[in-house]
Amino acid sequence: MPVMKLQKDVPPCGLSDLPNEILSEIINSDLLGVVELYCLSVLSKRLQEISLPIYLASFGIKDPASSINISTDSADPPDGSIASRLGPLSGLAISTSLQSVQSLTCIFPTQCIVEDNRSLQRLHQKVYQLCRVIRRLNFVSDVIICLDWKVAGFDDGRLISDAVLQRWSDCMGQLLNSIIEKDCTLLRVQYGSRLKDSYNFHPLNPSRVPFSQLTQFIRQNFQTGGDRTFLKGPGWEFRRATSATKGYSKCIVTKLSPEAARACILHSFAINSPIMLLPPVSHWTFSLLYSSSTITSLSFGKIRLKPKVWGIVLPMIAEAVCDQLKEVSFKGTCWGIHTDHILQFLCSMKQLETLEVHHIFDSGISASNNEVAFGGRGNPLPVPRLLHLRNLHAPYDFVNHLLPSEPPSSTLPNLRTWTAYLFRSINVHMDFLHATQIHAFLCQKLWSSNIHILEPKCVELSINMEGYFHSSAIVAERVSVLADKHDERSAAFEHVTCVYLCGFIFLMDDCEILCRWLALAFPALRRLSIKPERLDEQEFDDGFIRSRYPTISCK
Repeated sequence: MPVMKLQKDVPPCGLSDLPNEILSEIINSDLLGVVELYCLSVLSKRLQEISLPIYLASFGIKDPASSINISTDSADPPDGSIASRLGPLSGLAISTSLQSVQSLTCIFPTQCIVEDNRSLQRLHQKVYQLCRVIRRLNFVSDVIICLDWKVAGFDDGRLISDAVLQRWSDCMGQLLNSIIEKDCTLLRVQYGSRLKDSYNFHPLNPSRVPFSQLTQFIRQNFQTGGDRTFLKGPGWEFRRATSATKGYSKCIVTKLSPEAARACILHSFAINSPIMLLPPVSHWTFSLLYSSSTITSLSFGKIRLKPKVWGIVLPMIAEAVCDQLKEVSFKGTCWGIHTDHILQFLCSMKQLETLEVHHIFDSGISASNNEVAFGGRGNPLPVPRLLHLRNLHAPYDFVNHLLPSEPPSSTLPNLRTWTAYLFRSINVHMDFLHATQIHAFLCQKLWSSNIHILEPKCVELSINMEGYFHSSAIVAERVSVLADKHDERSAAFEHVTCVYLCGFIFLMDDCEILCRWLALAFPALRRLSIKPERLDEQEFDDGFIRSRYPTISCK
């Protein structure tokens, strides 16, 4: 009988020895939590390829190369456990395969930040963690940062100590610079208003400084390089409170890094936070605008500033981007801005093609004895010549300021589309008829002041009725009034081919009334965009409108 040789003991099989199919079955099971998935992701690249997508998917990130939308929590975890400390940034920070991101949105929720407490340190850790994620990338295209940071214990932001302000400024600087260094083309920064008052604004000279003097000061001081702080100009100055005992005295600014200045290819910059236009972060903003030659689109919104501050920051921005800006938008949430601020800003724009001005201004239009009149300030306002402007989205009272009072001076020779915003106060039929008169008046003024626009159909006219009416009873009343005046051309919006109905409340049985109103008020209507606020738990049936008016395109 042959003698059998005993084989040596086979070593136990580990995770790394298992085939990918079995590993996927194990990791995809419901037995593993976020802690186990995270630990597997750091063991090896092979395990990370399987476990990290599952970990990120648990936070709603299914395709990180395409879109990342995360909300961080800067508060200390309630139980202090490892699981409560892990989040989407933890997984993204260890990824070895993620090379680029098309769209990145990061929201910092409101937290109480008091000096020397752990929540402030936690917030810094989250910002630095986001910076680490961005720096590992080769490319990030669109970035949205929502800074809803709340400071508890500081009702007056000017009392924030140097230590807190310096750390917060460094956080912002590292985050913004890392974004620009990674070839970002669209950047939007929102909120963060609680730290906007860390400096006092002081007008040094009560008299108004001429615009030419301000632009000369800017050229002499900000285009020659050097360590500028953008804290002082002709007739104004930003100052920090001085108190050695309370710990706030120094001038602190957020600086643009040389690497970000060289790498910048930013095209669109949405400034939706007051902190981007006020010290300390305004230094970074102005430095970027002056050093970049690629920014062609600017947007302002969710900003509350004093009128005098708007009168300072807008000329500096205009001087920086006047030769390259093609699109500019002033949203309806820009508080404190005046008509003359924007008109003066537009006077410097040489290449502007698209202008969007929302509900910023109070109505300056009045009517009496069937005559249309425009009210305004006592001093004459400048009329910018926007020779390249093709697309205009603005309320009636602002458009009037873009048209000269004495034709044939041409200010909008290349205008092709105009979307007018009606006043939110138009809720009765007399106001509606007044709006049609204003519309006809401005159309005639547009044709007569721009000799290149030979006939109305050269410009596509649209009406935006956001929040215009809230019940079918109002529409029914308007239908009866318009039906009585159907022979009067002034009772309708002539030449309007597109209507946007946004933010209204409508019921399903009101479609017929809506169709009658559209037919009477907009005889030339070809396109209709409907975005109701509430539909009584039913879908809006635009098929009814199509059946009654086949020539109208609904969307």
